[in-house]
Amino acid sequence: MANDREKTLQELRQRIATEGLPKLSAEALRSYKREVQHGPKPVLPSASKPLFKLSPEALRLFHEKANPTWPWKRQ
Repeated sequence: MANDREKTLQELRQRIATEGLPKLSAEALRSYKREVQHGPKPVLPSASKPLFKLSPEALRLFHEKANPTWPWKRQ
């Protein structure tokens, strides 16, 4: 059974290599375009605006604790 599957895959690959990929029907192409147009679109965050903003105190603490010379980081 595995050999049959492998043989079928090899035949399909050979057909695609010689004939190229099968063409979509006009209706299938229209349906695909309709789905793409009306489907959900990813929203990318703008590069100019940060996702969140730390307060100056939180930012200071973050930089202090990220410092490798901070007391509990030394070993």
